[in-house]
Amino acid sequence: MSLYPENGSTGNAFINNVRLKGFKLSIDDFGTGQASLAYLKDYPVDEIKIDKVFIQNFVTQKVDFEIVKYIIELAHTLNLKTVAEGVEAEQQVELLESLGCDVIQGYFFNKPVGEYEMSKLLLTQPFGK
Repeated sequence: MSLYPENGSTGNAFINNVRLKGFKLSIDDFGTGQASLAYLKDYPVDEIKIDKVFIQNFVTQKVDFEIVKYIIELAHTLNLKTVAEGVEAEQQVELLESLGCDVIQGYFFNKPVGEYEMSKLLLTQPFGK
């Protein structure tokens, strides 16, 4: 079975088979480029990853705050999880938590690391929610 749609199919059968094997489907960089609202309608996704372009200034810029807030609300209305990308400050973490963001990732917690460094982190670091 091909990942790419054939004969007008959206590829949902393939995606559903992958999901049955335990994989989750995320829309990365939601709100930018090709990551459009149509994906929410056309594909059985599990989570939305909010692009860092909205996270960078959402503490100080009202328009960015409103966009993040409504992405989280929309996702939760559709029973989807939300992931905030590019979080670099404690204020961002606190505000995202108050908005109900499900997962928060970024340099605030740690820089990207390789497999060896990650295994050390997992063994030595206390992880919260």
